[in-house]
Amino acid sequence: AIAAVGQTAQEVVKEVRRQFQDNPGIMEGTVKPEYSKCVEIVTKAALKEMTKPALLALGFPVLVGVVFKYVGMAKGQPNL
Repeated sequence: AIAAVGQTAQEVVKEVRRQFQDNPGIMEGTVKPEYSKCVEIVTKAALKEMTKPALLALGFPVLVGVVFKYVGMAKGQPNL
């Protein structure tokens, strides 16, 4: 997770540098930066990193239920 944060931060830095090079007016205050580009980078990275924990949170209770179903059937107690 820490490596993903560092990688995302580097992507944001690259985007900010690109914007400064393309629009020198940003430093002068005459042009507003494209905030949406940085927000898009961070949001995509966050969603990508949250898939594994979400799958774990959804899949583990199902796995436990299936295991206990078969344990109960093996012991003769299907409602275990």
